[in-house]
Amino acid sequence: MRIGPILERELILLVRRKTAFFDRYFAIALEFAVILGAAWVWDRWEWDRRSLVGISSFALTLFVLTVGVLGTVTISLVIPQIAMAIASERDRKTLDALLATRLSALGIVLGTLAAGLVRWANGLATIVPVLVLLVLFGGVDPRLILLAGVGLASTAFALAAMAVVASIVARTARGATALAFSLMSLWIALPITILVAKSRLWPSGPEWIVKIAISLLLSSPFGVLANLSGMVRIGSPIQAVWRMITWELIGGLLLVVWAIWQLRAQSRAHYDEETRIAGRRIRRATNWRLPRPPCGDDPVLWNAIYANRTASPFARGLGHLINIVLIGLIVAVMAWFAKPAFKELANRGYRAAPEAFTMPDVNPFGRAVAEMFGIPAGGPAPGQARLEFNLVLKSFSACFAIFYGWAMFAGALGSMWAEWERDTWLGLIATPLSGWEILRAKMLGAFIRTRPALYLLIGLWTVGIMAGAVHPFGFIAALVGMVVIGGFSAAIGVYACLMANGRRNGISISAVVPNLFCFCGLAIMLPGRWSVLIAAASPSFLAFSSLFSYEDVHTMIHGGVLPTYAGSSLYKPGLEARWVLALWLIGTLAQAVGTLALMRAMSRGFDATVGRPTRPSPLAEKPSRQGVEEVPLAESLGMAAHADG
Repeated sequence: MRIGPILERELILLVRRKTAFFDRYFAIALEFAVILGAAWVWDRWEWDRRSLVGISSFALTLFVLTVGVLGTVTISLVIPQIAMAIASERDRKTLDALLATRLSALGIVLGTLAAGLVRWANGLATIVPVLVLLVLFGGVDPRLILLAGVGLASTAFALAAMAVVASIVARTARGATALAFSLMSLWIALPITILVAKSRLWPSGPEWIVKIAISLLLSSPFGVLANLSGMVRIGSPIQAVWRMITWELIGGLLLVVWAIWQLRAQSRAHYDEETRIAGRRIRRATNWRLPRPPCGDDPVLWNAIYANRTASPFARGLGHLINIVLIGLIVAVMAWFAKPAFKELANRGYRAAPEAFTMPDVNPFGRAVAEMFGIPAGGPAPGQARLEFNLVLKSFSACFAIFYGWAMFAGALGSMWAEWERDTWLGLIATPLSGWEILRAKMLGAFIRTRPALYLLIGLWTVGIMAGAVHPFGFIAALVGMVVIGGFSAAIGVYACLMANGRRNGISISAVVPNLFCFCGLAIMLPGRWSVLIAAASPSFLAFSSLFSYEDVHTMIHGGVLPTYAGSSLYKPGLEARWVLALWLIGTLAQAVGTLALMRAMSRGFDATVGRPTRPSPLAEKPSRQGVEEVPLAESLGMAAHADG
């Protein structure tokens, strides 16, 4: 067993591409942001930070937030690094050469895992001094820090095992990354969906379903959060962490063993599958799946939309399962709020309610979670059912905008990057297609691939309009804003990959840009009225503010403070409705103008950027030399032919 060559190669590449240093900078920047944000919130709410008890409480809170930052860094470092390792070799047609060496399947899989985990440890090493200072000056128990470190290590190992399985099963690096994130989402969301569906749809069903769902829930970090919050309290929090570590190690080892066993078999299956693609195309006419339309006059768009139709049955089945689970969970939560909203509509009609100008005392999401787990929490206050439904739709739209923007960014960037990974970029720019045709197709292809998620969001907004929770003007504004957010994110993805010229280090650095736009929404917590202008660049703020209710529109017409920001300590209190409308217009127009500017700049400088030579038109007139008028080549050839005739 030799894992040294693979690990040494990855370490050399990380240093040469400066990715190792970028991982450290990224982790420490997040940690400093957490420290400054926690200190600012602590001082703004005038909490004690001078006494020993206050310092201890602040240090413990900072420790919990640091663990959250480390978890985020773990997901962002482990999954993409390992998921693309083996699959990218298949994209470059070098996996056969790797399998023909003396390296065994055990060495390749373990070397890939070691390389990804070493990069993860390198990124998290910069936060160790912060944890040491929390022990020395904050009084945090060092055993608690060691337990958190072991828990993060086991979680990283479980995610790495999922990623290496996805890298073996998927045919492309982009598909492997998507499959790895899908497995992680299914690991976290499936147990919660089973528990909610069991209690709501099948309460008399067998209890072993609940036991299996709880075991799966406790094997993930979300199980530890459920234990700390009291939703699923089985043992103490320390026992929950050790239980999670045990299940993650067992599950990770099983996945690694399966990956070692199936590496060569799956590689042969992929090449055998490529030989059966021609026969599958012949049988597509009688298949239940819809046939591919003809290519037409837009080949790049056709390729961007239908290039993944050769996905494996396992990947398609897993994708359908994840979609069913997520849609079922979202519909169950939204139906819980929509039912009282329709009852209130039947009694009051489509108009602003006086009670809806005051924010509810209890968080609607907290009451919904308590009800789903069997804890009575009561219903909404009289006249506030539609307000709560509107708040839930706004919160969901804000979260959706972040993930939708990331999906558009990753889809457009991945579609461009795939051309370099498969060595088809030179062939693409050798065609007569212009830069505008190529870039427009990449952006539009990312939009068409993600349109089912947008259809789901539009469906929820439509239910909100029918229930009277969303004003038609708010529906139009939210729809326009979401389209602009998607277009701007796709333009940034195409621009980042084009400027990086397919280099992985440049693409990794460009991933910081979407994070900056996502975190701009936190600027609304800063003091001063004009700080909200920074938040206007955030997709979450635009999506949250655009879904206007009847009360919001009434306040905009007559003036006053927007009800959403009237009694909230998290958002800036006393924010006028017309000021929010102006901010939404500024942010939406700025992103629309930015999209057009990026597309114009990329289209005009496309040939120079990619190094494609240009040829002047043969019919273009050139200045005459020595007083002799030059005749175009085509005209001279025509005159010569006429003379010969």
